[in-house]
Amino acid sequence: MVNITECPPESDTWLGIIKNSLCEGEEHGLHVSVYIKTCTHIMATISGLLHQHDFAAAAAQYESLVQQLEVAEELVDHFLATGVDCTQELAFYLRSLYWGAVIKGHTYILYLANFLTHDPCGRLPPAQLSARRAHCLHKIRAAAQGIIESNLAALSSLRAQQDRSPRILFDALRMVWSLTTVFVSAPALAEQRSQAQAALMFIGKEIGVRQALHTGVEGGALPPEARLPLRLEVGEDATPAFVD
Repeated sequence: MVNITECPPESDTWLGIIKNSLCEGEEHGLHVSVYIKTCTHIMATISGLLHQHDFAAAAAQYESLVQQLEVAEELVDHFLATGVDCTQELAFYLRSLYWGAVIKGHTYILYLANFLTHDPCGRLPPAQLSARRAHCLHKIRAAAQGIIESNLAALSSLRAQQDRSPRILFDALRMVWSLTTVFVSAPALAEQRSQAQAALMFIGKEIGVRQALHTGVEGGALPPEARLPLRLEVGEDATPAFVD
């Protein structure tokens, strides 16, 4: 997901082998892995469409890409609702990983919806694209809030411990990717990004995990049509802030 590239073709085979030989406590990780694989496919596909500036192909693939993400997400959410089969510590990490993938996947669907509002042929109804944009923003901000709340609670526990054992460093390291995902996410709320940045600074400077101090930029060089939908000015937001 970091490089916006698909997982290798062998991934389906690997995941199939894991699925057929699951040990206790591994099902949660399998569901999240399958979801991440789906997200990488969606992100890579959309990135290609955007860089090719291909409105016709983007409109043709739009419904399929949206459906793929929704189906993959429903499978994970159903599993989480029926019970988690791993330790609380591992469940925390996998939930953060999942929420980070939710942000990534919905961000690229958001980019695609934005892009299609600029289609000169108007292949998809503006109201449909606007509704999808609002849905993506809500999903992104809800996932960001989950990451912020769970990771800040975990950091409070780490802050209370005076030693800097390898275990503490490892626990902090596992928070870096999801917090970075929030920090670099343009669709996340400004307050969420600020909280993620503060947490990363603490992890990097106080705990000593220097990886937390090196963050990238979401999306890279995308066409301007993907960044902002038609008739929406910079700084405007057509949806309300996320409220739990």
